[in-house]
Amino acid sequence: MIEIPESAIISRQAAGVLTGRRIAEVIPATSPHKFTWYNGDPAGYPEVLEGRSIETVDGHGAFIDLVMDKDTHLLISDGTIMRYGQAGELHPCIGRREFFGVYGSDVWGNLCFPERI
Repeated sequence: MIEIPESAIISRQAAGVLTGRRIAEVIPATSPHKFTWYNGDPAGYPEVLEGRSIETVDGHGAFIDLVMDKDTHLLISDGTIMRYGQAGELHPCIGRREFFGVYGSDVWGNLCFPERI
């Protein structure tokens, strides 16, 4: 479980990198997993998240909350690995540049940012 001090530190680090960024592309989960819970159909996530701007990142207990415009939130919790690839760095699996990957035993997906802000 993410502890409260961890969520505070991780959210501060993520806010420094992601605040003000616009999500250009969402690549939802690509393989089925029997121990995963989604809010709605993950195939619809690109429609909900693409074009959203990240306003801030907050830590709430065991959660990291990516707060976006239009009252949209992406909560990340325990068992999930967040990885940010800087401009010019290729994603190891999808070959995209500048990405924010969310991976874990129960989730897999990527948010891709434009190479220029």
